[in-house]
Amino acid sequence: MGRCTELILVSRCCYGSVSPFVKTVQDRAISYIHPYFVLRRGEMHHKRRYSNVIQLSAYFYGTITAAEKETARNLIEANADNYDGLVKNIFFYNTSVIDLKFAEEEGISL
Repeated sequence: MGRCTELILVSRCCYGSVSPFVKTVQDRAISYIHPYFVLRRGEMHHKRRYSNVIQLSAYFYGTITAAEKETARNLIEANADNYDGLVKNIFFYNTSVIDLKFAEEEGISL
């Protein structure tokens, strides 16, 4: 993560959040940021450890309500703030990744 320019999350949407597996990966990546804190836009956040700026993209799939979409957007924006990065894209799909892969292979537009 210290060298990447874009972090792409692909996850089933679970109550407006990423899946427990993806959340575990995010928790283990906490060492990307410094343990010390700084104020950014009036909020306390971890200090940046590396000079790169990560753009965060999220691709959620599953049956997702409007409230869950709003929660997910807020969560991804908060994650980007914590990484001292930017949100690039947030997409929602009513189908699974497996269905998307099949559609791509068959030339079907969803």
